[in-house]
Amino acid sequence: MSLQVKFILLLFLLGLAVVISVVFSGWSVLALDREATQTYRNLAFVLDRLDVAKQRFEQQIRILDPRLQSLHSALLPPGPDGQRSESGPDAAEHSPTPLPISEMEAVLDDLESLESLRERIGQTTSRALLSRGRKTIRAMTQAIAARNDGSSVEFASALGDAEFEFERFHLLAEQIEKRVLDDIKVALEHGKVIRGLVMRVLLGCLLGSMLVAVLGMLLLRRWVRDPIRRLRNATERLASGDFDYRIQVTSDDELGLLSAEVNEMASTILSMQQERVERERLAAVGEMTRRIVHNLRNPLAGIRGLAELTAAELPAEQDTAEYQRRILATVDRFEGWLKELLRTTSPMDAKPVLQNIAPTIQHVIEAHEAQALARSITVSVAVEQQAVSLVDLSSHSVDACFDPMHFEQALSALVGNAIEAVDERGQVRISLERNEDKRICIISVADDGPGIEPDHHDQIFEPYYSTKRHGTGIGLALVKNIVQAHHGRIALKRSEMGGAEFVITLPG
Repeated sequence: MSLQVKFILLLFLLGLAVVISVVFSGWSVLALDREATQTYRNLAFVLDRLDVAKQRFEQQIRILDPRLQSLHSALLPPGPDGQRSESGPDAAEHSPTPLPISEMEAVLDDLESLESLRERIGQTTSRALLSRGRKTIRAMTQAIAARNDGSSVEFASALGDAEFEFERFHLLAEQIEKRVLDDIKVALEHGKVIRGLVMRVLLGCLLGSMLVAVLGMLLLRRWVRDPIRRLRNATERLASGDFDYRIQVTSDDELGLLSAEVNEMASTILSMQQERVERERLAAVGEMTRRIVHNLRNPLAGIRGLAELTAAELPAEQDTAEYQRRILATVDRFEGWLKELLRTTSPMDAKPVLQNIAPTIQHVIEAHEAQALARSITVSVAVEQQAVSLVDLSSHSVDACFDPMHFEQALSALVGNAIEAVDERGQVRISLERNEDKRICIISVADDGPGIEPDHHDQIFEPYYSTKRHGTGIGLALVKNIVQAHHGRIALKRSEMGGAEFVITLPG
């Protein structure tokens, strides 16, 4: 997962937390308004309409009932003497006038249109309240008509019916008001519960946002801060010269790829540094060797010249002549050793050409055949994992890019070391195969000798490092130089036969 995707995921989580908090907050406010505020408003409106209806009916009864005229006269404006009275010249002007019947019916129509009233008290109670209200209005209408006609008997009877129906209406209205007040109390209690729920929801949203923020910080620390800190430590270690330090790569994003590239860069710098040190050491050794060889060749040439002159003047049967021949042979061997030393420490000019490598391997085996037979050592050959005889080896075609003169010298050193490493009647196996996919040629030389300890594998190809008692440490270093000059590689591992196995890969 790339760093960009991680940041997008982190921003998505933060945005999702904010959206959820806003949505739940809005839902909580709406739920509180719907469950508590709106219910309270509806019930308050019902109480107001009931109170208006009771006041209108009670006011009409007081106007019609002569016994209640004193209560109504208190509402009249005071006279010239400061007394509220209906006597006097303006008494007729201030006599109470009944309320219009249409106003009374409008109040009942308002009550009938209240859906919240029917929901709270039920259809039956609502119809009973409206029925008693209409009966009260009819009785009041009859009383007003009898009063206008001057019929006191009919007026008293109609007024009594109106007062009776009003009492029933008033009693039922009081019961409804009590029920509505109880509903308001329940609504207020429910509102408290809703508010508690809203607070818990908001608190949960707040805690969720905090958890998402903490998670975002942890992810940011894991995805960005820690990798950058490891990169900074690596740059400090590399700047101090510690090229063996490696960054622990824990992801495959951009920072992880950058860490892997820093590790690869450190490996490259370390390899280049080692190669530079190796080149400088070889150059110093080569310069010293050339001076030593130059200084040794002059006296050796003089010794050889004197030995040749003495041997030519002496009869062949004398012991002194034999000694002179031994001196000449020793000088020749020493001269050969000096040439080998120069060749090891000098730059190599290999010219690889794509050709069949099987004949070159056959020549190397034939050159060591006498040495192997002297100790009853078996040298076997396998091509493409199939055993072949030495005679038929040259008939197989395995192409590789190499310089026959130089590569034969490297392969001869490996075969000679293998023959020297095994005991009498030991075995040496040379394998040859080609990897078509990677287009490389693989040559391996294995033996059943004691092998080389793993602790020596990293140093075995260094110049003048040898695990043999009388070894010079030049042979394997020369082999490595030749293989690298061919753009190939050489590796050491434990052989399946129990000894050492050197594996060379050359471009095909």
